[in-house]
Amino acid sequence: MGCVLAAACSGPPTSPSDPVLVAGMTTIGFNSAAVNGSNFAIHRESGYVVQPLDGPWVVVTTFGHPAPFIQFTRTASTDTVGEVQVFADGAGFRFSAVDLYSSITPIPYVFEGYLREQRVFRVAGTVPNTFGNFATVRNPNGENLLTTLLIRLTNPSPCIIGTCPNPVGLDNIVVGR
Repeated sequence: MGCVLAAACSGPPTSPSDPVLVAGMTTIGFNSAAVNGSNFAIHRESGYVVQPLDGPWVVVTTFGHPAPFIQFTRTASTDTVGEVQVFADGAGFRFSAVDLYSSITPIPYVFEGYLREQRVFRVAGTVPNTFGNFATVRNPNGENLLTTLLIRLTNPSPCIIGTCPNPVGLDNIVVGR
């Protein structure tokens, strides 16, 4: 189960403000995120919690879709993985979409949804190079009820001379109850 390209999973990227996408949904946009360049820690917004599990995540308040957003960088010639967990304090929710970003690389991603400890979906794909823009990736399993969502992004190598560090990040996690 999974997709090679985001477009193969969900059609062309669309804006998270698309009314069909957000009807009855909430967008976690990191609006109260901390100081630019600070380490990303637990973030609470609209009854949801986002916390880093893996990777050197930082807050960027000078850029986003719209600003702010969270990102991690790869400074060496090895893949770097960043993972965040989303939950609603034990309440069930649905995951519709997320905006993904990379400066100069494609973006391999994995979405895993869990209802308690039982995995209810796993979606894997790669967003082609966005050339410094955001791409909205929809979850083809958006009707599934979850208690935990994992979003895992890979910042792929190789590091071409003059292209490191490369930032990869996310913004606008669209969820609903």
